[in-house]
Amino acid sequence: MKTLKLTAAAAALALAAPIAANATTVSGAGEYVVDGGWVWTNQLVSDSSGNNRKYRSWNTDSRNSRWTLNNDGTASLTIMGENKGSHNLNIALNMTFDISNAHQNGYCQGYAGNDCTADPRGRPVFDTSDWQYFNILSGSMTIESEDGAGSTLASVTYALSDYTNGNHQPQLGTGGDAFNPDEYGFSSWLAWTRTSGFDNDSMFSFLDNSTMDSARHGDINIQLAPVPLPAGLVLMLGALGATGLVRRKSA
Repeated sequence: MKTLKLTAAAAALALAAPIAANATTVSGAGEYVVDGGWVWTNQLVSDSSGNNRKYRSWNTDSRNSRWTLNNDGTASLTIMGENKGSHNLNIALNMTFDISNAHQNGYCQGYAGNDCTADPRGRPVFDTSDWQYFNILSGSMTIESEDGAGSTLASVTYALSDYTNGNHQPQLGTGGDAFNPDEYGFSSWLAWTRTSGFDNDSMFSFLDNSTMDSARHGDINIQLAPVPLPAGLVLMLGALGATGLVRRKSA
């Protein structure tokens, strides 16, 4: 899957003008395609042999995954995807946010002090000057498993919350996925609690709750690209531009 960079031209077409919200300036309002990255759920899914490492990462389906940031500072995220370890496992994640007044230096796990702006081991350094931070308002995640014929064997739903208890808030900006310094992206850290569902799958088992430690928690690390304009609208804008040019020449 090719990751698109948020160029100034694309931003001018897709993004609304910044306005004040909750005493914080909102920039980059608009709808974005989730154009790469993953959801990571450590130890959530295990197979019958007890192996959980194989199933902790989920691909994102760009056709059905969206980030939306509104002018009032609220935001929503929908991710649909498939497990990297088994195509019989699927994820549906929905979250809402509001913009935070916090000013941080970003969070990059494994960096010195987890600070994205400096790393003594020579890894890419992030410019976090355009990053915005968010509070998690709500979140749910459903994991389903299927048999080879497509019948659902398990469907388990979890409530999502902030794994860091506000210490490292969800972050958005250039390099915001905490892995690609030049890509516009988003990242968040998750805890989960099982709320409902059924499990008739003899192959997989599903953890009920995460814990507030490094062993059991979840991450979102995604790249974002503005939703492309419909082809018809592009043609219309081109026609309007040409009409204006003709009128100026005539004048």
